[in-house]
Amino acid sequence: MPGIKESLGWTLFWVAMSLLFNVVVYFMYEHHWLGIGKATEAHLALSGATAAKMFFTGYLIEKSLSLDNIFVIGVIFSYFAVPRIYQHRVLFWGIFGALVMRAAMILLGVALINMFSFILYIFGVILLFTAFKMLFHKSEEIHPENNAVVKLARRFFRVTSDFHGEKFFLKIDGLRYVTPMFVVLLVVESNDLVFAIDSIPAIFAITQDPFIVFTSNVFAILGLRALYFVMAAMIEISLSSGQSFRHFGLRRRQTSVSRRDSLLSLERHRDLAVAGRHCAGHDGGNNSLHGRQQTGNAYC
Repeated sequence: MPGIKESLGWTLFWVAMSLLFNVVVYFMYEHHWLGIGKATEAHLALSGATAAKMFFTGYLIEKSLSLDNIFVIGVIFSYFAVPRIYQHRVLFWGIFGALVMRAAMILLGVALINMFSFILYIFGVILLFTAFKMLFHKSEEIHPENNAVVKLARRFFRVTSDFHGEKFFLKIDGLRYVTPMFVVLLVVESNDLVFAIDSIPAIFAITQDPFIVFTSNVFAILGLRALYFVMAAMIEISLSSGQSFRHFGLRRRQTSVSRRDSLLSLERHRDLAVAGRHCAGHDGGNNSLHGRQQTGNAYC
């Protein structure tokens, strides 16, 4: 499993690659490399500056929306108790599946837009519904056990009770089983499908150019694996720091209590010593010191 430095390095690498590809997009559309950006019956010609702005805007939208996806993946891993050493395998195939699924959805969306122009209005309704949920609905707890994919997997597949390393499938007594790793992968893919339904209409609201739509999605998704491990490491550091501060606070409290007890003990010994001096001079004292003698007698 990669550490925080390696994951942070890969995250910055993918961000840098995205910005570099944004420059490539500019030249591709400005000079119409491979015929990209030329006017067609369905689309007007795009200049390099316009195409670069569309790509960067789409990338930012997809990247920001994918952050919620990372937190949900963390909840899924936590619920299924996926060992940290195996999480990278689920993320690798999850991202691969997400790329294939989004490519199919983008091609379908472009085809529908070319056939039926009113599809854009449907996408607009989806965006408004998503915005309404984000603004007015309170955050809800995520319950992976209620996921329909989990129920279907347990109904149609033999699922082992324990993990078997990184395996998704295995044979036991001649029967084929799926492991919890495969169930987790299915849940991650179904979760990405839900996010794709929300995010792809957002990018179509910016441009209907299939190349820009797909590549902005690709570069936003490619860095998710490294970004997940960065955020997971930061959460672990935060939790460990909280435990350290809690331990430090308890030690300080114990020290304060010990000091207070020591001071009380010293004051008590001082009072006993003063009372002893009063007791020693009690017999030879003056009658006018009767009140002080009574106080001294209380300690004798």
